[in-house]
Amino acid sequence: MYPKDDKMHTGQCRPMYNVQFMTQSQFILWFNLFGVTTDLSAFPMFLDSLPQQFAPAKLAADAGYGSYENYILAMKREIDPYFKYSMYDKESSPRFAPDTYKAEYMPQQEDGSLKCPGGTLRKIRESTQEKSEISYTEEYYRTDQCAACPFREKCHGKHLKDYREVKRKKEWHLLKPQIREKLDSDVGQILLYNRSKDVEPTFAHTKWAGAYRRFRHFGSRRCRMDLAIRAIAHNLKKYIAWLQHQADGMPCPTASVILSPLTAQDGLIFALLRTLKQIWQKFTPAPKIFSCSQIIRQNSDSSALPLICVTE
Repeated sequence: MYPKDDKMHTGQCRPMYNVQFMTQSQFILWFNLFGVTTDLSAFPMFLDSLPQQFAPAKLAADAGYGSYENYILAMKREIDPYFKYSMYDKESSPRFAPDTYKAEYMPQQEDGSLKCPGGTLRKIRESTQEKSEISYTEEYYRTDQCAACPFREKCHGKHLKDYREVKRKKEWHLLKPQIREKLDSDVGQILLYNRSKDVEPTFAHTKWAGAYRRFRHFGSRRCRMDLAIRAIAHNLKKYIAWLQHQADGMPCPTASVILSPLTAQDGLIFALLRTLKQIWQKFTPAPKIFSCSQIIRQNSDSSALPLICVTE
């Protein structure tokens, strides 16, 4: 994919993955990696890989995840989405003034038409689209009275025409006020404020403080195993730090939080343990006194957790 930092200024693709973390109190509850460039496209795949027992009741994310499709996908999984949409920060500014030349901010009249600064745009057609298995309706509006309009240059910019045609997503226009009310609530503001203190330090500790800037393997399957081990190490480090502050009355996480990255990697971790066992047997004088095995409880019970057992 194309990286964020193109130091050579060549615009070339490089072999890399888009890593997604779901965290709580800076513990990695779930992770995955994808070969897509944007978080907007990675979220549906991340949600499909998320087990039901790890699905949170509320999920906060930045504006890179905010879209109508992602809101609906989260609601279908019974997750309350607190995702910013692209214009949320600007609309929250006290100096913000809606641009009535854009279809999103044009007021809708009683007959269903849109009111622009110089006239009226009539609805001409509708079309049904589908993205990420979510259907939505696009409404098209048009006016042919732009030739004598005094706002023609402001409305059209450099490309002057005698007409203007705009489109607007019907369902998003109805859902947007509900999302904005949710984000402006006390719970929404707290979640958005804590998001930057939760997931961003996790990436900083992993990528920069831990010097984990490159995968040690090739291919998504092996890189996912590589990332699982790093996530477990991060959770163990955090858990030890919490134990040191336990005297101050801070609650400590359970073992399920620390081992949660193992759930997606059951087969990969088993292969890793089997390889470690073979290496141990090859270089150990008495290989029979040590063996590694993994027990996976694959039940519908929400308490089912992966366990690594080391026996003598």
